[in-house]
Amino acid sequence: MARPEKPLDPRDGPVAEFATGLRELRAGSGTTYREMAGKAGYSPAVLSQAASGQALPTPAVLRAFVQACGGDVAAWERRLLAARSQLDDKEKPRPPTTVFLVDDHELVRRGLRQLLEVESDIEVVGEAATVTQALARIPAVRPTVVILDLRLPDGDGVSVCRAIRSAMTPPPACLILTSFSDDEALFGAIMAGASGYVLKQTSGGDLVSAVRTVASGRSLLDLASARDLVDRLDLGPRGDHRYASLTEQERKILDLVAKGLTNRQIAGYLYVAEKTVKNHVSSLLRKLGFERRTEAAVYAASAPTGMAHASRVLELLRKHDPA
Repeated sequence: MARPEKPLDPRDGPVAEFATGLRELRAGSGTTYREMAGKAGYSPAVLSQAASGQALPTPAVLRAFVQACGGDVAAWERRLLAARSQLDDKEKPRPPTTVFLVDDHELVRRGLRQLLEVESDIEVVGEAATVTQALARIPAVRPTVVILDLRLPDGDGVSVCRAIRSAMTPPPACLILTSFSDDEALFGAIMAGASGYVLKQTSGGDLVSAVRTVASGRSLLDLASARDLVDRLDLGPRGDHRYASLTEQERKILDLVAKGLTNRQIAGYLYVAEKTVKNHVSSLLRKLGFERRTEAAVYAASAPTGMAHASRVLELLRKHDPA
């Protein structure tokens, strides 16, 4: 009596998934491995090995197996190629996260390099001490992450972040490094598209973790912090609690209304239904105490810079951390 096959879970990878398919093919044909051997010219052991889930079969064994079961050989050969491709992708080592350092203190750059290069998945690909050097060198090496000192001799890290993110595709993730916490600096970093803001007093482990986080496309910032920042810097219309009562979406729509966009145009801009925009407009008019959208547009235009900045901060944070 033949020994039962070891159970497989196709979710375990391309080999297990392929073997599961071969087992289903054999079971559907109602053929035993011994019966298959008489048709295929291979021993039952070789044929059962093909469906063991230990490795992908050779093309010759696969053809014999499928023919013995009355299957579509060409289709199974295509599946074998696809499984091999998936297996190759899984076995390829991931390229390291490349990091560029921008700080005017050589000792700081050296310490950061030593800290990061201990990690097998991180590689420091360049350094700069000034804004001028950074803007010249970063595009040439195209790093995944740029760590930027907030204060530099000929400018600041925020301006470098803004410049390289607008000039490079894909843009690198930027971590602003500074020795002090400052709401204005945090605001500037967010507006420039930075993915994080790290104090120099942070531990080495936390900095390494921060690099990995932003390299993966996530942000060290969060919506709650952004809302607190908007409130602390009073970025909405000053002294008006009505604006604070609006949701982030309503603030964005109000900003677009002030620019003269129709509901249909706003819907296209925000990728939502026109009816959704109409409902938001009705809600924000009610909260602001207006009856007509023209009144809301005039209200928004009375403090355009603050409102645009507030909307921009929250929009950037949603893009970084959509959850």
